[in-house]
Amino acid sequence: MGDLHDQTVIVALGASQDGRSRAATRVARALRASGRGGDAVGVVAMRERPHGRWGARSLLDDDRAFDALDGPQAIGALSTPLADHDPSRVPAVSTLACGPVALAVAGRPTAAEGMRRGLLDHGVALPDRSASSLLLTRMARSGRRRALHKLIDALWDIPAGYAAVLSAPELLVAVRDPLGLRPLFMGRVGDAPAFSTDAVALHALGGRVERDVAPGEMVVIDAEGEASIFPFRDRAPRPCAQEAWQLAADGTALDGVGVRSLREELARAIAAESPATVDGVVPYDEDAAAPARALAAAWRAPWVPARTADGRIVDAEVSGRRIALLATGGAAQAGVREAVEGLLRAGAEEVHLRLLAPRPTRACPFGRRGPAGDLPDADALCRRWALASVAWTSSDGAQRAWDAQGAEGTEGTAIRPCTACVGAPFPVDPEPPEEQLALFADPDEV
Repeated sequence: MGDLHDQTVIVALGASQDGRSRAATRVARALRASGRGGDAVGVVAMRERPHGRWGARSLLDDDRAFDALDGPQAIGALSTPLADHDPSRVPAVSTLACGPVALAVAGRPTAAEGMRRGLLDHGVALPDRSASSLLLTRMARSGRRRALHKLIDALWDIPAGYAAVLSAPELLVAVRDPLGLRPLFMGRVGDAPAFSTDAVALHALGGRVERDVAPGEMVVIDAEGEASIFPFRDRAPRPCAQEAWQLAADGTALDGVGVRSLREELARAIAAESPATVDGVVPYDEDAAAPARALAAAWRAPWVPARTADGRIVDAEVSGRRIALLATGGAAQAGVREAVEGLLRAGAEEVHLRLLAPRPTRACPFGRRGPAGDLPDADALCRRWALASVAWTSSDGAQRAWDAQGAEGTEGTAIRPCTACVGAPFPVDPEPPEEQLALFADPDEV
């Protein structure tokens, strides 16, 4: 079931009034600036027909790789190939009865495998196992005439797990799932509309973030202008907590929650839950800088800028000192272990690791990649990495930190994030594993 769990970054740039092109090249640069996504890139420019290029992520290192793609608007994606023999093309492109369209989907739409099996039972073979190809195939089977209505048909019975952008001649559509599990930002680059699942990508376009696309909202931009519609059944928003805990860039606002202030609250929570006597607090990266200051203040310890912008350790700042390394999350990431080893090599007497995101206990069935319940416990991690101690913020502490932000939905009710990965109930029933894979399925992924 892991083939549809890949995290994908999507970017869309609409046409500007002055008719400037190079939309594809600008989208590619935005994808390069994003710290997310996988090893495969695809960018499609749209005029009367789509012009696309797909390949390895290394394509983004060539500033002229996408210059030949012609069109006033473009969409692009960074994704993980599903298999060497079955590469997925995201965005997916097709010519439907309504004309040419390109579609990029981030996430794993709920019941994706069931939809695939249903199509296969009716003799419809999908070109690959990506969510983009799946939904484009569903659009092709819709009896509606317009691309917009076909997209609504394809998404109508899917309650969660996706963000998507669709491009067609003189049409750009961005849509976020009704639960809001996947993030989607709307912004402007000059007078051109832009969308992305990562705010960093919009900033890299030279644009500004205007707002979140609301859960269940569909933003439609065509020859008549810009419109916002809500074609799906209303549901209580359940945005992914991992976005705010560790994935979004510092300074981002997610559904009314300021990421920096939330992480500072998380730092104060872990300071109380897992105290340590230290001589300095070191942030793992820029995203951890503000919460590291909050942790240092709570422990009455110095904030130590011991790591440079390129990750090098300043020996004089840590030698002979008891150091706390604070990261937003990612005990399974090699970079965190390298930072611990660097502090020890620099002469730190002790290293205490503190992770703001709660320890995950099961894999996400809605498309978020990350460690499942097999992550080493604190004792094992201490032994492996020569740590004096390690701790994650508790689930209760993280919930209190979220509640302190006072985020409210459109109806004035409090927004409760999805925290199923740390043991809370699922916001919507996940899809069961395929019958033929039942004996091999990880129970934490069910």
